Amino acid sequence: MIAGRTVIDGATDHTTAAGGDTIAAADAHLAAGDHRRAVTLLRSALTDAPHHPQLLARCAQACYGLGDYAGAAAAAYAALTVAPTDENAMTVYALALQRQGRYAEALHMAWTTADTHRESGHAQYVYAGVLAECGHLTAALDVIERAIRLDGAVADYWTLRGDIYRQLWGPTGGRSEPSAGAASRSGQCRRDAESGGQQIAARTHGQETSSSGGGVRDSPRDAALPVRGDREGVGPGALGRNATGDTASHRACSA
Repeated sequence: MIAGRTVIDGATDHTTAAGGDTIAAADAHLAAGDHRRAVTLLRSALTDAPHHPQLLARCAQACYGLGDYAGAAAAAYAALTVAPTDENAMTVYALALQRQGRYAEALHMAWTTADTHRESGHAQYVYAGVLAECGHLTAALDVIERAIRLDGAVADYWTLRGDIYRQLWGPTGGRSEPSAGAASRSGQCRRDAESGGQQIAARTHGQETSSSGGGVRDSPRDAALPVRGDREGVGPGALGRNATGDTASHRACSA
């Protein structure tokens, strides 16, 4: 699964002329798959602007591409303390948590991202992938179908749908039992969550009208798992309580 796109949604634009030049150069490196050069460039820029959310989000993406998942989580966390609804930072943070085996936190972050960015196919795609990794295949199929409805031209969405479908139904079309790996990850999600002692309120499968009115929230019942952290969602305060081992710094990102 790809770590993210070079797009920032929902965040205030803090780009300066110099920051914009750096971001454009970093995007070129990321597009070329040269994550190491992107990290070097971004860390240098962050020395002068350590709280620039777009630089931090791209640094997180570059670290993820290098396989430095702890560094990616730290940089994404730092971006979210400044811009809590930055879609790129949110998706990379969810995926970095997943890669570190922090499944309950990853699931919570991925759900929050999909709920915050309901019209983003990419946010739904990331959430579906985390659900599938945790063994919640029925919910994952519902979510990836939503991603496809939002943007059916993205091949990755169809590929993930096919993977989930095969895991659910098998090659003969009969319902399959979860694999040992999926069952183990699902159990780990629950064990991690129970150790935190907090729960997300159970949500009804299907559509739930948002409290702000007019919005629709897709809340697969399989995702209503207990998670580590509080129930207030993502923001500077919530991040400070929720994150385990992540600090608001980009320095963990390897160059």
